[in-house]
Amino acid sequence: MKAFIALFILNSFPQISADDSNPFDGVDPATIKCDEKLLTDAGVPSADRWAAAGAEWALEVTNVNWGWYQGTSDAGRLAYSEFVSNSFNAKEMMLCQNMGDGPCMDTVTCNEVNQPAGYLILNSFAMLHMMHRNIWESLESAMNKMQNSMSLFQTTFSPAATPKSSGWLTDMITVFQFVVGIGSAFTWNIVLKDIELIANAGAHAFAQEAANGAIGMAFTLGKSHLPSATGTDIQNDLTLAMGVLFDSWIEAETDILTQLFSGTNEDLVILQGLVNDGLALDTARHIKTDTFTEEAQKIVYSQLLPIAWRSSGKQLNAFPGMMMPMIMMVADGNAVVDLVPKDDAGKMSVSYDGHKFFVGYPIKNSETVQFYPLPGGTTDELDGTKWGGITIEDMVISAYEGWRLNGGKMGYEIPENSKIIDGAGTEGGLIFENGVRTPGFVKLPICTWAKVQSVTWEYYQTHMMGLLPDDVKEGLPCGDGSLMEDEMGDWGF
Repeated sequence: MKAFIALFILNSFPQISADDSNPFDGVDPATIKCDEKLLTDAGVPSADRWAAAGAEWALEVTNVNWGWYQGTSDAGRLAYSEFVSNSFNAKEMMLCQNMGDGPCMDTVTCNEVNQPAGYLILNSFAMLHMMHRNIWESLESAMNKMQNSMSLFQTTFSPAATPKSSGWLTDMITVFQFVVGIGSAFTWNIVLKDIELIANAGAHAFAQEAANGAIGMAFTLGKSHLPSATGTDIQNDLTLAMGVLFDSWIEAETDILTQLFSGTNEDLVILQGLVNDGLALDTARHIKTDTFTEEAQKIVYSQLLPIAWRSSGKQLNAFPGMMMPMIMMVADGNAVVDLVPKDDAGKMSVSYDGHKFFVGYPIKNSETVQFYPLPGGTTDELDGTKWGGITIEDMVISAYEGWRLNGGKMGYEIPENSKIIDGAGTEGGLIFENGVRTPGFVKLPICTWAKVQSVTWEYYQTHMMGLLPDDVKEGLPCGDGSLMEDEMGDWGF
């Protein structure tokens, strides 16, 4: 296997030999001195310093030497980042793949290496390590905050005489890999927007490609770290369930770092993409622990809220007798909807894409179907300042754009590593760059009022005829969410 890795790396860079010192960019890293003007000024763009030091060539040659090393009897004595550090006569024990590693958390100075390229490369490694360490610490903080809030969360969003949380973790597991992937996308979104990249489209596209490689790695590892839903004590205790969920996310983040610095063929390609042109040198300063702590909570709450509403033990004195959360679509963004309580309408509604959307639940009173606000599901509670910053607008946009992508029906499944940002199929630059607003990430039934009435009446009449057991409400409240025939034009179909 080691011989194969060595052969792969050598074949990946056929223009380089292990002893080659003829760089293809015109800069020989072995001849550069630490007092070069571009290297002594920390205010110079990282890409310019990277080029001035010949760092890309130096890293290419070091990776080829790593390939040769893998085929020797000494292979295994040094981890990849240790080998790179050793190649530049820098500090020992630089184990960047270990989340708790001390040496990799500290930067090096130019006079601590045998050529300036080495200190830029090793500091790039340190920045990537610190970024993932910040994320790891943020997840720990988010877990503590959410676990301490679960009692209030249930009281606010899932009221009942006896709170019912059984099965919540099972529902969360189905979207866990997207939780991890969207979390990774959030960090790289910040990095690419805040870092001043070289002002040319090619450089920006290269940076996006590198970041997408890292996000794809996170998504893959998220799938391999699905939380275990076994044990009724965990299933029935929401606080314990959140602990299990975040523990799995933290483990996935730890493994992302381990894989990134593994030195294997595929991972070297991703790592080199993240450090080339000095991209990684600016990462850590842009990932603030408090910011990611909030975002991690926002991502989880966006998935937890629909589960909480569906699981509410609050009994309704009308058909269907249980709370069925949904989003009601109204084509005319200026319409006044009589079936929504006037005092609540403003707090339940979101205007978007020229339409109006109400978040709530339907119940059938005598001859009509009315629409009421969900517990806590209003703009005064979900105002962007609590619960990780999640808003009902976030939830509406995600559900609606997923509905559009699916041809005006529910059931859209997000593709792995999707770049789609809206219901028209428009692609952004980064995988999952819209975060919780990614089309289809929020799973709430969504349909027009005519559809609600049609589906509700059908099930109500079947129920009254004794053909439908009380506990079978499949299809309520929206069916497949498709439009009625006379509504198609209002929604662009």
